[in-house]
Amino acid sequence: MKKLSLILMFMLVAAMLFGCKEEDEVLTPPETVAPGIAWSSTAADKNLVGAWLIENDEEHNEIYLFTNDCKVRIVKGSCYFEGDVTYGIDTDGNHKYLSDFYYMAGELTYVVDGDKVIFVNEEGVTRTMIKTQYSAPQLKAFDDFSAENPLVGTWYNEEYNDSYTFNADGTAAYDMDYTEQAYKTHIDYTYKVVDDLIYFTYDTGDGAEQYTESFSVKGDTLNIIGTGEFIRK
Repeated sequence: MKKLSLILMFMLVAAMLFGCKEEDEVLTPPETVAPGIAWSSTAADKNLVGAWLIENDEEHNEIYLFTNDCKVRIVKGSCYFEGDVTYGIDTDGNHKYLSDFYYMAGELTYVVDGDKVIFVNEEGVTRTMIKTQYSAPQLKAFDDFSAENPLVGTWYNEEYNDSYTFNADGTAAYDMDYTEQAYKTHIDYTYKVVDDLIYFTYDTGDGAEQYTESFSVKGDTLNIIGTGEFIRK
């Protein structure tokens, strides 16, 4: 199994807040939940915006980050999954969360009470989160990094809808868009190139880790051995 898959797997167990949605299930909000009360995919709930941890889940310790632009991210170290959120209020004034996001899908009722938020799904299952502080980890660049390498730029794989971006400052990123499952994956790295090896450093949430990938470049095609071929954009 390629190293990239291993990086993502460590997030999967705790990422499922109420279980995953079915692949063919599409959650479409109605125009209104009551006369004059509309769902919104552009106005986030300011009381929910910010970083949260699942209560009593010290083993996994993922951050749930609700953003001002109606996104939800499950973050661990320099990796995250991201999906879209629609917010609403029902006739009783209850706050609603609606998303196709694979790892937090469904129509959920939630209550924000100070530094706690309680989510309830349609089966009455609850999950409590605690407000926390979050800042993105700062990855240290390789001391011997050289921008004079053949990878600088963005490389895209159409089959899997994923890409690598290698920057001239020694940072890099991997992105994949899982359209059918309504989420995106993002990983931040620092990197360097030595001969036919890419050295990657990323943050696991418990500190920095490093691994290497073999590669070759022919014209505008990057082949990361065991991962796939990418075309320069």
